Amino acid sequence: MKILPKHTSLLICALFGTIFYGCIKEEDLNFDRVTTGEWTPEWAIPLIHSGLSIKDLTGMIDTGMFSTNSNHQISLVYNTNIFSIYGYEFFTPVNQSTWTFLQLTSPDSVALYQNDSVSRSINLVVPLTFPNGEQIDSMTFRQGALRINMTSNIPHDAILKITIPSATLGGQSFSQDIPISAATNSSVSTQNIFDMSGYNMGTTNQGMSNQLNVSYTLTFLNSNTISNTLNKNFDITTSFDSIKPASLFGFLGQREIIIPSDTSEISIFNNFQGGGIHFEDPKMTISLSNSFGMPIDAQLTTLTTILANGSVVPITGPVPSPLIDYPIVFGQSAYNSFVFDNTNSNIQQAVNSAAKFFVYKISAGTNVPLPTYNFMSDSSFFRADMKIEFPMKGYTTGFTIQDTVDFGIGEINEISSAAFRLNVSNGFPVNAHTQLYFTDDNYNILDSLFLNSQDRLIESAEIDANGKVTVPTVRSADELFDGIRLQHLFAAKKILVKGVIDTKDAPNTSVQIYDDYKLDFKLGIRTKLKIKL
Repeated sequence: MKILPKHTSLLICALFGTIFYGCIKEEDLNFDRVTTGEWTPEWAIPLIHSGLSIKDLTGMIDTGMFSTNSNHQISLVYNTNIFSIYGYEFFTPVNQSTWTFLQLTSPDSVALYQNDSVSRSINLVVPLTFPNGEQIDSMTFRQGALRINMTSNIPHDAILKITIPSATLGGQSFSQDIPISAATNSSVSTQNIFDMSGYNMGTTNQGMSNQLNVSYTLTFLNSNTISNTLNKNFDITTSFDSIKPASLFGFLGQREIIIPSDTSEISIFNNFQGGGIHFEDPKMTISLSNSFGMPIDAQLTTLTTILANGSVVPITGPVPSPLIDYPIVFGQSAYNSFVFDNTNSNIQQAVNSAAKFFVYKISAGTNVPLPTYNFMSDSSFFRADMKIEFPMKGYTTGFTIQDTVDFGIGEINEISSAAFRLNVSNGFPVNAHTQLYFTDDNYNILDSLFLNSQDRLIESAEIDANGKVTVPTVRSADELFDGIRLQHLFAAKKILVKGVIDTKDAPNTSVQIYDDYKLDFKLGIRTKLKIKL
């Protein structure tokens, strides 16, 4: 939108300055020679030059809402995500912890005095618990820590060797040696934390329990004294903290995925106040994708539209059950989509009744029917998306368009009248009943450009047999402002361009909208000045 100029009063002053000082010689500026009277010149100034595309006419400022095919035909597109869930959200393991202890006997103390060291071993089966009854065969850690806390009351230095045979990194099992000092006057405690990122850890399943085999070998060192070890403990607490798996294999449980109902607004109908509109081939596509290696029993339970008058219309059409399959190979995805169009649904009827909102809800449950094996990664996803397309071919009657531009000429006492001229070049196949309103900063209407609303001020361009524009039409109109209307003009800060459109020969002919169509209008003003000399 171009405004020429933004502050017209400044331009008028500048123009008059140029006339006076550019055309009059210095010796002529002798005001003693000037006689009293009035000078009434006229001046023509361009105010607005605006070229409106289809985006301007529909009020759509998001260019991503329009698509253009190779023939430059335009479609209005609404994309929305109905629901999505990722692996890191689906599986949230809790911290795991287990405790065991060891006691030395009196014979152990004698043996330790007689030898350099004494070793004792514990093979522990650690049960792992997950939030939804998952039975995990193996898990690769994206991140996580193994924390070993040891507390000893035994008066000998010791080394704890912890080994998890099924936790491997680069083909090597997890194994660490952890020293702890002898307890002399009081117990001794130590904590060691090991990063498990990248480790793959396998478990065994007994019933509904995930079991991890952990081996402890505790070696006490000779202190050259016989110390009392009777009833003294060596406590070991093994914990997995802040686990975030990169991948999981096993059974991931049965549960409902909570998907709230949602709504998409069709904003092209925001200003719809009456009349009729007809799209020839509106489409709605629902697309689903699933990279979880488990069945997801997804069902479309709600699909309705809310019309401009508030009534609710159910959308009927081709809905599969379940909506999507699942992959059987890790790293792959399953996809499905289904289209509602004018051959298999009532989508055209709903849209052409001025659908303002689409309301939808999907229900989903995992592992129905019950399989024996699942997999997922932290980046696995289940998502459902909706795309609503309006190829801009059809007809309309009584559809409102609107555009607003800044305006302001200030109050100039020397202006006695102003005549506006509007020139319109229309490259759209539409007729429009048009009015321009002068408003204040708060969009309160002060006056209109035309005292009488212009019938078909914008005349439809000519079209060929395919509904494509061949020749734009040009029309013009004049309007005089004086007296109180002139005062309204001085107070105006904005111009509101508003019209009600009908496509050419509607409803008998459908027209096609192309991306190069423009509605070009120029607004100029011719002022009559009254200057006292």
